[in-house]
Amino acid sequence: MPFIQVKRYSVTIRNSVGAGGTVTPLLNVIRMVPDPTKGSGNAISFAEFLYPRQAPAAVGEAPDQRVFGFFPPEEFEIHRLILQAESPVYVDWIVSASNPPDLAHIALRTDPEPIGEGPADADA
Repeated sequence: MPFIQVKRYSVTIRNSVGAGGTVTPLLNVIRMVPDPTKGSGNAISFAEFLYPRQAPAAVGEAPDQRVFGFFPPEEFEIHRLILQAESPVYVDWIVSASNPPDLAHIALRTDPEPIGEGPADADA
């Protein structure tokens, strides 16, 4: 399974302002740049997770040196918090055997934190 380790990321939030000042989310995007020394990092320019108001039926696609994943809008905040609070963070994907470059699976994951990170242990 190809993967990248995320080196850095950026978040873009696009909203639409309608009549009466109503704000409607149109598309949120998280772009992740890989560490070129980890996993498929040297072959991938970036991975981008897109969270349109209505998630498409497709899981994602991996054309050329890019990876795109499509997610429901409610997963945006979960992914953003993982990227903000965890390290290391990885993007894994599986290309569809029947229809490349479509993806059969894409996920954001992390490893357990090294000892000494996170909340302090408390003796009970």
